[in-house]
Amino acid sequence: MIKMKPERNSEMSMADLRKKIDVIDAKLVRLLSDRAKITQHIGEIKTKGNKPVYAPDREKKVFDKIKGLNRGPLSDESLVAVYREIMSGSLKLESQPVIAFLGPEHTFTHQASVQKFGHSVDYSPCQTIGDVFKDVENGRSDYGVVPVENSTEGTIYFTLDSFIRSDLKICAEIVMRIKLDLMSKENSLKSVNRIYSNQAVFGQCRKWFAAQMPGIDLIPVASTAAGARMAASEKGAACIASGIVSKENKLKVLARNIQDSVSNTTRF
Repeated sequence: MIKMKPERNSEMSMADLRKKIDVIDAKLVRLLSDRAKITQHIGEIKTKGNKPVYAPDREKKVFDKIKGLNRGPLSDESLVAVYREIMSGSLKLESQPVIAFLGPEHTFTHQASVQKFGHSVDYSPCQTIGDVFKDVENGRSDYGVVPVENSTEGTIYFTLDSFIRSDLKICAEIVMRIKLDLMSKENSLKSVNRIYSNQAVFGQCRKWFAAQMPGIDLIPVASTAAGARMAASEKGAACIASGIVSKENKLKVLARNIQDSVSNTTRF
């Protein structure tokens, strides 16, 4: 058997292709800078006209337009993700908005907030739904993100009551697919004797618990992120949360997608 040396032509071909990518990247940076300057000018016009900086209708039109222009090979989802961050950076250039959300970080509400506003804006985690409303009402934050309804558990009535009592208005919605994992420091389900999570999350996994861990001690806490911290610090403890939480808290995923409905969604 003879080990073949790589052909020089293929090496040159890769080098040439990378040079083409470098040229395209340089053009993209220039075009993005031009776009950002126009965005700044639009922001000035909005400020003078006392108009809201965030325009969800315009955002939807942009996303629909780029999906219509897309001919691949990037998927529509990938292209929208790129533009989400471009528009997030533009939004910060226009007004540096602060987004209040039901925290702490890495909860589903936090993930929904980033899904809508991107990573460039500033976020303000709040302990309760009521605190999110207060943050926006008092001007500490420009927008707030709160859960409204889950496809399994139904309406979150405290959120609706808060809207009734407040002068704040709904300006956009976020529909997010909720996937729930069981995670722990332990190596197996047999070593788990209690599980922490948000009460609403427990309700979304009733059938799984009845079939896989009947009688297990379910302990409600303020958020999925709080449950993850408990699971990370206590022997025999586990939590239910999203996959990103396992990485942040160095937990092992013992069971994936334990939600009762494969189409489990929450509207924010």
